[in-house]
Amino acid sequence: MTVSQRKEPTVSSVLDSKENVADRRPRVARQHTVRVAQPQRSEAESSSGFIWFTFLMAMVAIVGVSYMLWQLQLSQKTIEEQRFRIIQLEKKLTISDDTASQSLASVSAKVIELSKKAKLAASEIDKLWATRNINRKAIAENSDQLRALGGKQAEQKKQLATLLQLQKTVANVDESVKKLASKQTSLNTSLDAMTQSASEQELLLQSLRERVANQKEELALLAGQAKIGGGAVDKLAAFNTRLTNTEEVIKSLEAFRRTVNRDLRQLKQTKK
Repeated sequence: MTVSQRKEPTVSSVLDSKENVADRRPRVARQHTVRVAQPQRSEAESSSGFIWFTFLMAMVAIVGVSYMLWQLQLSQKTIEEQRFRIIQLEKKLTISDDTASQSLASVSAKVIELSKKAKLAASEIDKLWATRNINRKAIAENSDQLRALGGKQAEQKKQLATLLQLQKTVANVDESVKKLASKQTSLNTSLDAMTQSASEQELLLQSLRERVANQKEELALLAGQAKIGGGAVDKLAAFNTRLTNTEEVIKSLEAFRRTVNRDLRQLKQTKK
């Protein structure tokens, strides 16, 4: 290549190259800005989603705690009501136990007294029947003697007087037997009344046992509902212990009642 053929840079070419460089620089800057803005926008969206998720979780926690507090209040209210009912039942049981104890003690004393009277009455009846049989034999013998003596008037008068006396004695014996039979009937009536009283005591104890069983079932249900509160479970355990003690008292009363019923049966067998 010759010197004449070589192209020298002109002013226009230099300006064009500068414009191209200036155009390339803004494009590169815009591309860099877009690349930087996209990660920032993604981070902002991620931060906003995390805030909403945290807010929703807080709302769910608040609703759950509110529901648990409401259930706890209901459980405590139910426990207070049951405690009041148990206290009332214990008062009634105390009154019933005292009444039953006094009644059973009175019945036992009456049974013992009536048993003694029945034995004494049976002994007296046996004596009177023996006397009556002896007198019948004497009357028969005297009648035979009167027929044998025939014309002995004086002896017959004596025998007649003896016969009249024996007849009066027999009449008195019959009257005594009737009175003792009446007393025996009265004793039977008293025994029947005491038997009925013992049956009523048995019905009363059965009713108390059923009521205590129902209270225990209700307390068991409350214990299952109140598991979220430790204090409520302790109270229910204390109530259950008190109910167990009450059941032991009822068992002792039942044992005493069975003893009274056994004495009544023995007395009836003795009477027969």
